[in-house]
Amino acid sequence: MKKLKIILIIIALILLISVIDSSEEKNPRNQQYPDTSTIPSSPKPYDIKTCLYYYGDELTDLNNGKAYKMASGYDLLILTETDSKPEIINKLRKINPNAKIIVYTNATQLVNTHNKIIKENNIYPSMQKIFEMAEKENKNWFLLDKQNNFTYAAHPYLESEYYKEFIPYLDMWVFMDPSSGWANYYANYSKNMIGNLYDGIYSDVAVNYEELTETINTKEWKHQLSENEWDNAMVKMLSNVNNAIGKDKLTIHNNGYNYWISSNAYDGRLLEWWMQLDMKEPVDENLWKLYMDSAEETINSKGILCAAHYGTTAEHRMFGLTSFLLIANDESYYFFDEGGVDAESKLAWYSEYEAKIGTPLNNYYKKDNTYQRDFSKGKILVNPGEENIDIKFDKGYKTLAGEITNEITLKSKTGIMLLK
Repeated sequence: MKKLKIILIIIALILLISVIDSSEEKNPRNQQYPDTSTIPSSPKPYDIKTCLYYYGDELTDLNNGKAYKMASGYDLLILTETDSKPEIINKLRKINPNAKIIVYTNATQLVNTHNKIIKENNIYPSMQKIFEMAEKENKNWFLLDKQNNFTYAAHPYLESEYYKEFIPYLDMWVFMDPSSGWANYYANYSKNMIGNLYDGIYSDVAVNYEELTETINTKEWKHQLSENEWDNAMVKMLSNVNNAIGKDKLTIHNNGYNYWISSNAYDGRLLEWWMQLDMKEPVDENLWKLYMDSAEETINSKGILCAAHYGTTAEHRMFGLTSFLLIANDESYYFFDEGGVDAESKLAWYSEYEAKIGTPLNNYYKKDNTYQRDFSKGKILVNPGEENIDIKFDKGYKTLAGEITNEITLKSKTGIMLLK
């Protein structure tokens, strides 16, 4: 009998602990965010515009209805040549006729066919053909070192866990010289890639001089370029692409300078590693503000902005999304890749993308040590600082979890979306 009582007490304690845990999860002060991938309820436009920066192959299976429904929820899709078959694009457009679909290209890099990973996995077959042609007939298109060897990437964030794993494969790519005949070839290549199929083109690794000298494995080039010469050559090359594909097509470059947009060289910019320089920790407040200022400059230049965010948790995703919403306009798009850049990039869609937040009523401002922005149907708050912050409101708001509250605890490096 005594043994039975002990067992019953243990069961009661377990049930009590589970109830406490459950109540904590439902408490809006604990900032519990949805973290499961879902499926768009419909391809109709949502208040929050999203971008899909996609490397996967699920869309090559035309019978994969779930993959197509997920992809069709996005407003802007950047697809590789793996997904460039007309039947793939036409099926996406049938589900969501309003989606803008652009194709991935590489502005100042080509795949290196001497790398066995490239050959074994047949990565970017069209780039392989270009590399083999250029190496044989136009080696002056490459950014060679003084010993006439190819130059490879050597990324500045070598201490991050991601790059420690990725470093052995950086010779997959070789750098190109935008001041050479490569510029004209790339413009024609871009035009042919788009054809009548895509709405525009994405130019990855359209690096400015500062990015180049931080990422390349040598600064001693056979054809030495100054900062002005490199940046002017990049502007000219991107302008050639813009002219070649036509002004009615979208052009988006990777990172680079905002003046490439204001000078009409390109229409927009994909800002990578949004609020997350490694996979474990979001940026601090000072770096957060630099990101915000740079993104705002893109928007103020009347350019398209895609904030590409690589994180591993729902808190990471919501910190990036809410930071983005502080400055977003009608030509701004958010992308989140759970697992990191160049990961397998499985399709994902998150329920908060469909939140009815409405339209922005003002620019973001600082109040109660948080950054806030008011929307017609809700409110955004972001805390990029190191301390948790308690906030009380004059009226109640609804969290994404459906709880009504007039007070929250906003943890360090998190953001929240509240609905009226």
